[in-house]
Amino acid sequence: IWELKAPKGVKPQARSGHAMVTIGRRVYVYGGLVEGGGKREYKSDMFVIDTPSNTWTEIKPKAAKVDEEPLPHARAGHSMVLVEKGRSVIWMMMGWVVDGDKSVYFNDVHCMDPMEGD
Repeated sequence: IWELKAPKGVKPQARSGHAMVTIGRRVYVYGGLVEGGGKREYKSDMFVIDTPSNTWTEIKPKAAKVDEEPLPHARAGHSMVLVEKGRSVIWMMMGWVVDGDKSVYFNDVHCMDPMEGD
């Protein structure tokens, strides 16, 4: 039986094309596409919902920079997996954005240790 939840905290905007991964009883959500009012915005934000407390939190992982641009770039259609080897590390890869009238596809790979802090 499905149960509708009403989580507390700072919620992510409604979106599509995001990716999620779980670590224990926490669910991490990254990126995706927010559309409305004739606009589309690709997101590079990350949220975590703690399922025991039913609470959303936005987290801001430390970002690498290449040519002064923070990575990873905003995107949709990407994948995330959890790799556990002593510690849990989130791996995120691929994805796409539409820039004007053309699609841009990423073939990059990023990883984040959520225990490293915000």
